[in-house]
Amino acid sequence: MTRPDPQTLIGKDIKEVPMSCKRIMGSLSPGTMHWIGPEEAIAVTEREQEQYELAHTIMRHLAVMAPLKHGSGHPGGPLSAYTFAYELSKQRNPQKDQPLRMSPGHLSVLA
Repeated sequence: MTRPDPQTLIGKDIKEVPMSCKRIMGSLSPGTMHWIGPEEAIAVTEREQEQYELAHTIMRHLAVMAPLKHGSGHPGGPLSAYTFAYELSKQRNPQKDQPLRMSPGHLSVLA
């Protein structure tokens, strides 16, 4: 599986490519893109896997219980962004890197 060329997404029907995606792809400076596929994957240790699974279990419970307790929202954002946010937080250096900023509504449980 290869990543599509961003320029091929511009101009497509909004049923295929959302307008927000088109705006991002059409920006003057999209930044450096990195594609990480199966060839770049590395094995994690048993301890890392246990830590991830424990944290993921806690997040699943929080993501489901918070909307039920407050009577609004849904768990989709925190659950879909969890793995990315977990790995990103492991790579960050709090002394040098800017704090992560997330949507106060959709990703508040994840934050």
